[in-house]
Amino acid sequence: MPSGRSEAELVEELGHLLNATEIKALCASRGFPLAGSSKDDLVRSFKARFLDPVGVAEAMARLEPPWLAALHLIASSRVALPITALSGLGRKGTEGYGVDWRSLWRLVTAGLLSKGVALAVDRELPPLRGMSRLAGYELLLPAGFHESLPPFPIETRPFAPSESPSAPEDLLTDVLCLFVRGGETGRKGEAKSLAVRLVKLLSITDGILAFGGNEPATDERVQATVAETWQASLESDRSRCAPRGFPLPGRVVAHLLEHLPPGSASSVAAVKRALEALGLPIEVVGLETFLADGAVAGLLQRSSVPGAEPCYRAAPERSARTPRLKLVPAKEGVLVDPMETDLLPLLQAAALCRVSLEGPRLRLVPDPIRMGRALRQVPDSLVSRLTAASPAIAAAVREVEAREGRVVVHSGLSVFRVEDRGLLALFLARFPGAVRELPDGFLACLSSEQEALLTLARKEGYVARRAE
Repeated sequence: MPSGRSEAELVEELGHLLNATEIKALCASRGFPLAGSSKDDLVRSFKARFLDPVGVAEAMARLEPPWLAALHLIASSRVALPITALSGLGRKGTEGYGVDWRSLWRLVTAGLLSKGVALAVDRELPPLRGMSRLAGYELLLPAGFHESLPPFPIETRPFAPSESPSAPEDLLTDVLCLFVRGGETGRKGEAKSLAVRLVKLLSITDGILAFGGNEPATDERVQATVAETWQASLESDRSRCAPRGFPLPGRVVAHLLEHLPPGSASSVAAVKRALEALGLPIEVVGLETFLADGAVAGLLQRSSVPGAEPCYRAAPERSARTPRLKLVPAKEGVLVDPMETDLLPLLQAAALCRVSLEGPRLRLVPDPIRMGRALRQVPDSLVSRLTAASPAIAAAVREVEAREGRVVVHSGLSVFRVEDRGLLALFLARFPGAVRELPDGFLACLSSEQEALLTLARKEGYVARRAE
């Protein structure tokens, strides 16, 4: 919410931004009764009812196509949309002139705000050089209005499914294989495929396998990471500038294809025309690749009819398939074959283990400390498969379960109190895999590395004292 204000506070502000005639039009559009003729009376008429979804669907259905498209643009943005993103609507005559901000504000007021379908907020920012203060206004769609959005105004065709939607797990298996092979990224300057973009999110640091962050691995989080990476891969035509504040182009396309009429799809050319009508210049080749990548990722569904241009729509809700995880018993743990493994169960198994690359496979070795934190977050069926494949993992699971709920003093660890922040930073940099910073200037380290830390401290001129 802009500046931390609630939607109710923004409704109050809308009453100050609109004049009496515009408020009357808002009340008529939404079907609100008028409580009087003064502006204060009119504001009271709509203020208590505005956020109620009653009348919203009807008001949106009566919007002219360009303003319905603009409303979808506002809805596609995850933050309040700067009015500058709609500057193409208020541009004077030819391309070389600037924006008539007063004219644009009047258009936005007449096309959206006086219809009662959006909110506006004055950010009260210092205007940029040569720009009106009106350029600091922002627009947003109240959270309760999203479900009332009509389909996006775009050319469509009946959807004729010619192929089953791709399984996103297959793409992520390819990503995993690419990562194990070393992340082949192609020559400098080449357009990066979605798989190459995703492989850059995979990492192994100090034995911890991560994909786009260290949060617990769930199907929702993995799919959100794929979707966000895909949406970020579409770029506008660099030879022409998009309006300032325009949302991520890929996010707009994804939103557009999620809001098509039931049973329909749109072609690449139709999507391009819809974006350009909103003021976003897009290269056709880049858009074709983007939509094809979305189909490969299972985010879009493609319709191919002989002799016709391929069409796309958002993929339907998918049913989860049985997770694949090819485990090969090995000394002290298991080996994982990436060619027969889905990324999600691997990430979940890795939450209990330390991971390393071993030729064309990954080695997982049980880590009791990580296992103690994450064991209850991993599906029981996956834990059973791991314990059946590795006696070492089974023993570690039994040990963690036996100690569950107890205060455990870890063996094999030494604890230091480091009073100098510079020395603490030096320890963390020199021994990243053997030390962990604790609160209040304490440091835990593997007992096997204790003497190495003391030697480094003495070399730096520090004296160690043993606590009694």
